[in-house]
Amino acid sequence: MGQLEASHIEAGILAKNIEEQKIERIRFEQHRRTGIDIRGDSFTVASKNISITDIEAVHPAGCGLSSVLADRVTVQDSKVIGAGKYGLHLNPTSNATVIRNSVVDTGMNNRAGGSASAITVRSFTADHEPANVSTNLVEENQVIRAANTGIFFSNDVGTTVNRNTVIRPCVRLTDC
Repeated sequence: MGQLEASHIEAGILAKNIEEQKIERIRFEQHRRTGIDIRGDSFTVASKNISITDIEAVHPAGCGLSSVLADRVTVQDSKVIGAGKYGLHLNPTSNATVIRNSVVDTGMNNRAGGSASAITVRSFTADHEPANVSTNLVEENQVIRAANTGIFFSNDVGTTVNRNTVIRPCVRLTDC
């Protein structure tokens, strides 16, 4: 007799209120929400000093990587393919470094909730102000085909967005 098993997983990795961690060389496919979900309870109780290297998230329904209420997060040399809403979403995250990543086909699948930017890096929101000045760096990333903004960042003091390539972002999905 055969056996059929199915599972439903929200996130490949959920990291809440952690410090000094490295996540490297993992491939995630088709998670309901996100490949990697990094969270803190507040900026005073945040996930801190997280390094993410060589991760591949393929067709997550929400985000390839999400970082909410974290400090000193580095995402480098990683790839997100076919994310439903965001490719890399670091909001609010202070002192983020996002370098040499590839984000392809964000928001191009059938998703009722709409799409957002391929890469979002913001150190604050209306509800969450960081305790100190944040320095965010978004550099040498490649965004190809985003059904919305290629790279979204807020006018934070100390934010640097430099030497990125954005090819074929769309205002409307029909334009893609």
